[in-house]
This record gives sequence, structure tokens and C-alpha cells, in this order.
Amino acid sequence: MDEQKTEEFLPQGTIEEQVREQQTISFQDDILVLVHTNFMAFYVSLTSICKALDLNSKGQAQRIKQSSELSSSLRQFTISTRGGPQRVYCLHVEWIQAWLDTVRIGKLSPALLTKFENYRRDLCQLRSMMSFIGLAL
Repeated sequence: MDEQKTEEFLPQGTIEEQVREQQTISFQDDILVLVHTNFMAFYVSLTSICKALDLNSKGQAQRIKQSSELSSSLRQFTISTRGGPQRVYCLHVEWIQAWLDTVRIGKLSPALLTKFENYRRDLCQLRSMMSFIGLAL
């Protein structure tokens, strides 16, 4: 009976996007969390990429949500973490480059600026890595 009630509140044919597979990979000596969904879409944990680039993930999530261009590429998924399952913002891989283009880099140290530019340049490797580990775009 509860199942029928739930279905009444969802538009007919609506399916929620959910994590199908989660992978942790090494990218430029950083650990990134990749998510593959039941919609055959690929996302990167915003927390993991912000940690790698020494950016505030909460601030970046707010900036992405306020962007008319990027907001539709941000999702919250429940993923496995060291502290157990947690809801984490994830950014669609096709939009990482566009997001990186919006990050204010004026206050980054020279070393971090180099790393940031390397991420932007080598982003295509991330897509290749997904194919290599069995996740195909």
C-alpha cells in the first residue's frame, strides 16, 4: 500500500538518478571519486576534486548552483565514504572543464596554479581512465 502512495506522488515514468557504480582513481597523484549512474552518466565527487585543488567544496557547490549554465550538471548522490554512506555533491564529467574555467585563481600559490592548469589541460585523461577501468562514456 505504501508503495502505491509513493507512486502517486511521482510523475508517471519518473525514475530517480542513482549511483550504479563508484570508483576511486588516482589522477595526477590525487584520489578522485567517480560515480556512474543508472542514467549511464558519469560524475566526479566535488569534494574529491576540490580537495585535490585546495578549494572549498561548499563554496564551489554554492557557486555551481548559482550558475545557470552549470547548475544542471550538479547532483547529490549517496556514496560510500570512510565515515559511511554520505550525500555528496558530484559534477558531471562533461562540465568539469566549464566549472574549472569559472574558478577564481588569482589567490592560488604558484605551485597550486601549475597544478590547476595541469588539471585543465589533462582533463581528457579522466575520460580515458573511465574507459580503461570499464566505465565507458
